[in-house]
Amino acid sequence: MKLWRSLAKHLQASPTYYYGEEFTDDAYWEYINEVNTRLFVAMDEGEIIGILDASCDGNCFANSDKHTINVGDLYLKSAYRGKNIAQELLQYVSNVLKKENYKRLWVEHGTTNPNAQRFWDRYFSRFTYTLTRNIDERIVKQYIGNSYDCEKNVK
Repeated sequence: MKLWRSLAKHLQASPTYYYGEEFTDDAYWEYINEVNTRLFVAMDEGEIIGILDASCDGNCFANSDKHTINVGDLYLKSAYRGKNIAQELLQYVSNVLKKENYKRLWVEHGTTNPNAQRFWDRYFSRFTYTLTRNIDERIVKQYIGNSYDCEKNVK
C-alpha cells in the first residue's frame, strides 16, 4: 500500500492529473485482492522497491480471449529509476505469464501521462488511442444556461 500511495502521489503531482475513484486506498485494496489480479514486486535486500500488477479484468476488447492479460500500475521508487529495474520486472512478468500459457499482454495508460507513454510505447504496439476530456460545467452553464442537463442530453 505504501508504494501504491507513492504512485497515486506521483500521478497527482502531474499538471494533467485527473481524480478517479481508482486512486483511493479502498479501491486499490479491493482491486489487488480480486481473484483475477496478480501483484509482482521487485525487491532489494528484502525491501519492496517496485510493483507491477496483472489482471484479466479491464478492456473487454483486449480481453476477448483467455490467452490475453492486462499489465499495468507499474511503479518504482524514485531512487531505483533509470537502472532498468522496471524493464526487468516487466520481462520477468512476461516470462511468468508466458509459462502460464498467456499469448498476449496489453496495457492501458493515460494519454496525458508522458512518462507512461515513453515507457509502455517501447514495449507495446498501439491498437487503439483514446483521449477523453472532462467538460467544465461552469462553461456549459455560461454558454447554454443553467437549465441544460448534460446527463439527459447526451445521446
